[in-house]
Amino acid sequence: RFVLAPSVLLDGSTYRMWYAGSGAATSNRRIGYATSPDGLVWSRQGGAPVLSPGPNGSWESAQVGFPSVIKDGDTYKMWYTALDAAAIGRVGYATSADGMTWTKYAGNPVLTAGSTGSWDAAYVGSPQVVKVDGVYHLWYRGGLEGDIGYATSSDGVTWTKSTHNPVIASGSGGWDDAAYHPRVVFDGALFHIWYSGCNPAGDVCQVGYATSSDGAHWTRLGMVLPQGASGVWDDGGADHAAVLLVGTTLKMWYSGYDGEVYRIGYASAATTALDHALFIPSLVR
Repeated sequence: RFVLAPSVLLDGSTYRMWYAGSGAATSNRRIGYATSPDGLVWSRQGGAPVLSPGPNGSWESAQVGFPSVIKDGDTYKMWYTALDAAAIGRVGYATSADGMTWTKYAGNPVLTAGSTGSWDAAYVGSPQVVKVDGVYHLWYRGGLEGDIGYATSSDGVTWTKSTHNPVIASGSGGWDDAAYHPRVVFDGALFHIWYSGCNPAGDVCQVGYATSSDGAHWTRLGMVLPQGASGVWDDGGADHAAVLLVGTTLKMWYSGYDGEVYRIGYASAATTALDHALFIPSLVR
């Protein structure tokens, strides 16, 4: 019934997508897998989710979703959001040799909520991981109101949260009053983040853009992907995006909502270079 929150890799000549999905029988999310030769026409792989919730009573008993997948050498590595029966969010880790058969890390979860009273005490999820020069960088949604945090790790398992958290805070009062679901690209000089934002009323949710030299201090540069016009398939929201820089093209897969169902759409932005001072992509569906 729902498909949303994709994570996309270009692996050789094949696009690989992992996404959150739920069926008509239950709203509990699981993670599915699809492949494509061009990023536009997708084929679901297998007849079942590739990652499902854990046993009753476990930290991931209710649902799993919002994956972030990288290919590290010959191994696919996934960080994902899981909820327990009380809807507490935590981040888990799994590995795979082929992108379909996954082994969950025995020491899960690898990222947990903060201490009582902290900004991320109620929830952590929507992880995004980028590996740069042997260091794993993770951005995540913290709390239920929408804030984005940052953590680093030498192994992808043991994470140190930034002292600057939250690095993109909620409460702007504008289109991104609630900021969530970070997706990051490193171009060799700067980190570029595309994140979801909702207005104070929570009825307009779109994708924005910011840049950073260190992953912790961000300059917001505005909203770049609006939700659709009234009557189209994404008029209820356009958020939960994934972004790849392929040659001179930025490719985005995002979650469109029509008030009842989430689907995944595509947008692109042609650019010859990322202008580190002024670049704001004009994404065209």
